Amino acid sequence: MIPSLVAAAGGGALLALAFPPTRWDLVAWIALVPLFWAIDRDGRPAWCSLYGVVFGAAFFLLDVSWIYRTLVMHGHFAPVTSVLVFLGMVLVLALFP
Repeated sequence: MIPSLVAAAGGGALLALAFPPTRWDLVAWIALVPLFWAIDRDGRPAWCSLYGVVFGAAFFLLDVSWIYRTLVMHGHFAPVTSVLVFLGMVLVLALFP
């Protein structure tokens, strides 16, 4: 279970590298492999959906981290409020993958 969760999170982090500022486009072709490995290793639907959420959470934590800074700088949110709003948004977005 733990190796599968780490693999799913690693795949999400790899997918984030395909987007700006790094723009390592070719990484996107292999970023889903760890997620598919985790799903293939444990075929139970509940665990597979958890792997998808972990993949999405890792991806969105890295990919849309600029939103936290935008909330603080331009939205004039308190840092604690910005973290809560940002983490809530990431958790909702993580449900999509």
